Amino acid sequence: MIYRVYRGIYRGIIYIVCKMRKKCYNVTKGSKMKESKVERRLVTKIKASGGKAYKWESPGNAGVPDRIIITPAGKVIFVETKRPKGGVLSSRQKNQIQNLIKLKQDVRVITNYEQVDEFIKEITIESKNST
Repeated sequence: MIYRVYRGIYRGIIYIVCKMRKKCYNVTKGSKMKESKVERRLVTKIKASGGKAYKWESPGNAGVPDRIIITPAGKVIFVETKRPKGGVLSSRQKNQIQNLIKLKQDVRVITNYEQVDEFIKEITIESKNST
């Protein structure tokens, strides 16, 4: 399923993710939600689905995605969370995401609760299909 590409701040990096992975998400406008709330919901939902959501902090490698997700099916997905309105990927983050994509890794940028829920549905379906 292919979603429309948001025509705002994320154009460069989301276009790459959409083109290579055939998956991207719309950004909800007008929200004052903090990035930490989006990340917290992601972690809670991942753990509830039986997966793991490790916080990724890599000294000497600024800009790595926020989380390394391991799904119940054993798939590894790198996730960068941003706040819905005004959350901007830095040039270092764009570079790190591009490097991971070149290494054929699944990288996602998630900016709101709806995208978290879509992501959880996707990995739940994959988990059921792999068993």
